[in-house]
Amino acid sequence: MVSIQSNSSILFPLNRFYETEHLSLPRMALLSGAELPEPYRGLLDHARDMTPTLEAYFRETIAISIIHRGRQGDSYTREVVLFTEQSRHPVAYGSIDIHLENIQGAARTYILSGCLPFGSILHKHAIRHVSAPSAFFEIESDAQTQKHFGLKAPAKLYGRRNKLSTVDGRTLAEVVEILAPVETK
Repeated sequence: MVSIQSNSSILFPLNRFYETEHLSLPRMALLSGAELPEPYRGLLDHARDMTPTLEAYFRETIAISIIHRGRQGDSYTREVVLFTEQSRHPVAYGSIDIHLENIQGAARTYILSGCLPFGSILHKHAIRHVSAPSAFFEIESDAQTQKHFGLKAPAKLYGRRNKLSTVDGRTLAEVVEILAPVETK
């Protein structure tokens, strides 16, 4: 485990929203995939999209709540909480920087509407892509993550940095995904 006080490159694009709110990034430590405890390892250490992975684990459709969003040219960034649609349980918090220049038509319209998680849009519109996690980490929950997950006390949280690309290598999105505490099934 490599300890890092604050590494905005690992937490990009989430760091943008923390900076806008004048907040310090949570303390974090980089982990290898093998160092992630279960069930987080199974939920994070793979080359699949997070949305269908969470849907399979929780056996519910995953919905989205957008906290903040911003757009500069073809870069569309949003800070979100993903939650189970039926039980309304928050399951993931993070941020995504979507490269709109590489997404066309109805998929682009859905992205800008904010009504579905990015992974759901990719699958709904059959956009072939590659998911490539580049870092795993443990963070200490801060006021932001505690608020979004409804935590009453600090907790260790686990997440990943991921890049989604077209099969020919054009970037679709860069993502930071932090999971809510999960009970072992």
